[in-house]
Amino acid sequence: MALTPRTERMIDRAVELLNSNNNHEALRLFDLVIAESDLQGLEYGKATALARLGNIDEAVITLKKLLRLIPNHPKAQLFLVELLASERSIQLAEKNYARRSKEENRQSQWLPSNLYPDDVFLVSYPKSGNTWVRFLLANLLKKEDEEIDFFSVHQHIPEVGSHEQIINSLTRPRIMKSHAPFIREYTKVIYLVRDGRDVYVSYYYHRLKQLPKRFDFFSFLQRRDHYPCRWGEHVASWTMSKDCSNLLVVKFEDLKSDCFKQMDRILKFLNVNRPKHRIEKAIEASSFENMKRIESEKGRLYKKEGPEVFMRKGITGDWKNYYGTKEKDYYKSFEGQLLIKLKYEKDNNW
Repeated sequence: MALTPRTERMIDRAVELLNSNNNHEALRLFDLVIAESDLQGLEYGKATALARLGNIDEAVITLKKLLRLIPNHPKAQLFLVELLASERSIQLAEKNYARRSKEENRQSQWLPSNLYPDDVFLVSYPKSGNTWVRFLLANLLKKEDEEIDFFSVHQHIPEVGSHEQIINSLTRPRIMKSHAPFIREYTKVIYLVRDGRDVYVSYYYHRLKQLPKRFDFFSFLQRRDHYPCRWGEHVASWTMSKDCSNLLVVKFEDLKSDCFKQMDRILKFLNVNRPKHRIEKAIEASSFENMKRIESEKGRLYKKEGPEVFMRKGITGDWKNYYGTKEKDYYKSFEGQLLIKLKYEKDNNW
């Protein structure tokens, strides 16, 4: 079949876009050319764009279609093998993780055995600053001579589903940690939110011990088994909900830039009065450097299942060291708009 000048230009442009990692537009053009012509082989470019955007299942289907037309297409054969191998490892990890998650959910149901109207829940997606705020609050609620560490912090602000006995022994009003997506029964909530791009980097290192060997960050970003769900689903369930009227949203980044101001907001929300010097002392005792020292000297719970070092960096903007073009394109495709709504970005041109 002779190519029309228009078709040639579209193919050249699609390849150019693919080479520059503009995968959304490349995919659109490949689809257009394939629909308008009977050219064989263009599915390889389409599959490449799909895979880069995280649509692995569709990429596999496209490659299989191509190989039915051109059985000996060497690049397509190799690419298909790579995608299937990656998908099998992810499915195995998902299966194992789902089994654990199901058991965890059955035990906890995200609720304490007794629920009171003055209960307060400190909620966040994992790796969003929950442990830091627990240290800050515990250092404000503790006895004067007590040092808060990675064991004693649970005595002051226990986790729902893990410390039921401690929860039942707390005096009211109780403050409890949770990673639950939106739950109507949580009537008073401090919700911590952190830039999702930084969260996934931190979560990647947190779960590295559980991942297959040589599992890179982009593969982790595409996974479907993030506990308890994807970052965007979790954050939207709380920040966009109209069913939780007693909600205080605190950004991790605001805590980093002005911890005193944010802790003052939190204490007012809790109806807790503490003098300025107590707040300043709690902030100093809960600094990243001090928490890192305490972890190193005294250890922590759950180290066997978790990372070797819990206090890794605790900084903002570290995502810039991990997001290349394909990571950015993929992230924008499913959580980019939420970054804009939360004012982490003005638009998708980051």
